[in-house]
Amino acid sequence: MSVFRARALVLRRAAFREHDLKVTLLLENDVCLEALAPSGQRSQRRFTAGLSPLCLYDLGWSESRAGARLEDAQCLQGWPGLSKRLGPQSAALACTGVIAAVAGPAPSQRVLFALLLELYETLSAPDADALAATVRFVFEALDVTGHGAVLDRCARCDRPAPAGVTVTLAADAGGVVCRSCGGGGFRMTASQRAALDALLRGAGGAIGPAHYDLAAALLGGVNAAAAEALARSRPLIVSDGA
Repeated sequence: MSVFRARALVLRRAAFREHDLKVTLLLENDVCLEALAPSGQRSQRRFTAGLSPLCLYDLGWSESRAGARLEDAQCLQGWPGLSKRLGPQSAALACTGVIAAVAGPAPSQRVLFALLLELYETLSAPDADALAATVRFVFEALDVTGHGAVLDRCARCDRPAPAGVTVTLAADAGGVVCRSCGGGGFRMTASQRAALDALLRGAGGAIGPAHYDLAAALLGGVNAAAAEALARSRPLIVSDGA
């Protein structure tokens, strides 16, 4: 029996039968792997840290007709800073769920894996801004999975949307929708759009609840369950950035 090894992050874990766990893993090549962890609910020696999210693991697994089976998982790194404030911890868990929704079974360029590691590092800092970090993460995750938001032009007719004007956005269109194409349900002022642009360029920006709601809505156009999870985390994350 061949045992494969890779670094991985746990995206989801659920009890299965009396002692086992079913886990969804993001491997370092961005493959999303569903696996069974036999005795995962009680074996701390084989599966350190209880296969909890918000830890980086080195793991081994085997494959058969029944699916992937975890043989061991050793925690390489945790982020203790995430447990010190509810806002960053909620943001980290919500964004982990976003990756579970948008990651696929095929390998890519390790972008999602790197994004999630970077997010955990950012949110574990004492002065972390959970609201801004979450908004940036969702927009970047959508972009690298082919669902990038269209912010500089109409998503339906390609009419330019100048930087200094208020625009409306529609989740089903994936971005700005001009008045001629029916407009959208989300209104974004010029200053709000400038702040979002600055954030996505890494230059900071005055990010507010409206940006969070837009990120959740755009995510809903890709995966409704992930958007609902993001919405449930809103009170803790938005209050952290207030």
